[in-house]
Amino acid sequence: MSTIVHMSKTYSIVNVSVNDREYLDSSLDVIMKGLEDIYCKFNFDNNNGNRKRVDNLIKKSLEVPEGALLLAKADQGIIGYSFSGKRVNEITGLNYPFIYALWVHPDWRAKYVGVRLLGKTIQLLEERGFNMMAAQVNYNNKIKETFAPRFKFEPNSLIYTLSIANKKENEIDS
Repeated sequence: MSTIVHMSKTYSIVNVSVNDREYLDSSLDVIMKGLEDIYCKFNFDNNNGNRKRVDNLIKKSLEVPEGALLLAKADQGIIGYSFSGKRVNEITGLNYPFIYALWVHPDWRAKYVGVRLLGKTIQLLEERGFNMMAAQVNYNNKIKETFAPRFKFEPNSLIYTLSIANKKENEIDS
């Protein structure tokens, strides 16, 4: 755990292991809140099915070298997190760390909490021997302009999505 002071606000970054039941249990509410914030355009909500899926994904991810859960904690509780797991390229078979989520509480944004979380995540995964990692970023997310260049992330693919439910049958040309 490292303690950081930014403009007289103190917080620490904790690397959570799969055996840290206290951190895992207490962090799930905040993780779900962050995921609701990140995925609001996809109608993601904090229902029991999503909670169980995310909880299982976190536990499963922490059992592999590609996985990490870092929590930024201040006096008022968890103020941010970075969560990564294992991704497999189905064509090449390459395994690599994939950053599922990076979130900072709105009151703590623009205070380098996200920068430090991402930096610590990268450092941890480099120490584990990985030389590549990936992250999916929503098109309108500011991380593209701020974090990606700072940490030398480069775009290597573009994923387009189509909401089929919103398309009218007569709008599709055959």
